[in-house]
Amino acid sequence: MPLTDLKYPYLMSTLWIKFIWSKAFIANFCPFALLSLFFRIFL
Repeated sequence: MPLTDLKYPYLMSTLWIKFIWSKAFIANFCPFALLSLFFRIFL
């Protein structure tokens, strides 16, 4: 039981960090991707 109690918060924290990192990555990447796509299509 102590092992699972130790594992669970660690897993949750890593998932939370991954979630925040992926959201930040998407927020930074999406405008550039949309701009490049826009220029590629229309210009």
